[in-house]
Amino acid sequence: MLYLKKEQANKMKNLLFRFILISVFLLAVSSCKKDEAIVDPKPTDSIPVSTAQLASFKIKTVSGSTDVDYTNTFTDATGRQFSVSDFEYYLSEIVFIRHDNTEIAVNDTVILGDVNEKKFPLAIIPVGNYKGFKMIFGLDSAANHGDPTIYSEGHPLSLQNNAMHWGWNFGYIFMKMEGLADTTAAANGVVNKGYIYHIGSDKMKRELDYSNSPFTVTSGNNKILNLKIDLQQLLNSVDFTTDLFTMTPSNINLSSKLADNWQGAITVEP
Repeated sequence: MLYLKKEQANKMKNLLFRFILISVFLLAVSSCKKDEAIVDPKPTDSIPVSTAQLASFKIKTVSGSTDVDYTNTFTDATGRQFSVSDFEYYLSEIVFIRHDNTEIAVNDTVILGDVNEKKFPLAIIPVGNYKGFKMIFGLDSAANHGDPTIYSEGHPLSLQNNAMHWGWNFGYIFMKMEGLADTTAAANGVVNKGYIYHIGSDKMKRELDYSNSPFTVTSGNNKILNLKIDLQQLLNSVDFTTDLFTMTPSNINLSSKLADNWQGAITVEP
């Protein structure tokens, strides 16, 4: 009986030893798998890519190479000096043109710009390559003849402190430019007479085409398109010695000349 008890004890010791070995092995395998999961994350953990970004215009006003303000004098393309006491304008109907010629219209967005450099947020547009954009100087007929009192204060088409509207039936002033100019025969540099240019009416609307001004919208980066309005180009063929006044109907030829000059006056900068 004593011999049998020793044999049973030995068997129990062997079973216990094997159990301990198996437990250690399983613990080691489990630890290795956890380490591998930390070192090698799954592909589903990648950061998502943005598919659209905010596009904005940033517009500045110059005369040649000089920034325009309301305090200094500037020169037109002939060298004749002038000053600016007011400069405001409407741009609208903005359309972005993608590389495949599909168009993205920026609906219900009107820019009321002035002499100060400003940024105008426009729309969220898809990332990718674009051929350019187009827009109009002024307003379409429906907006032009709408009621300005329906817009809240601060809206570009609301009644402004410095009026950009001629009255409910007639419509909006698409461009207002006022100041003093040197009208002397010798162009001696003395700004001696005032000029007033108020351009409006449906006939003065002009489509501005910048479809050959390519740009790219990239993921994670809002796109700012830098536009420059050059008053030397806007005043192209305008003679300050004789062309001092237009309210559009009163001098339709001068108004048409200024409206036509808007295409060449705006350039897209890098």
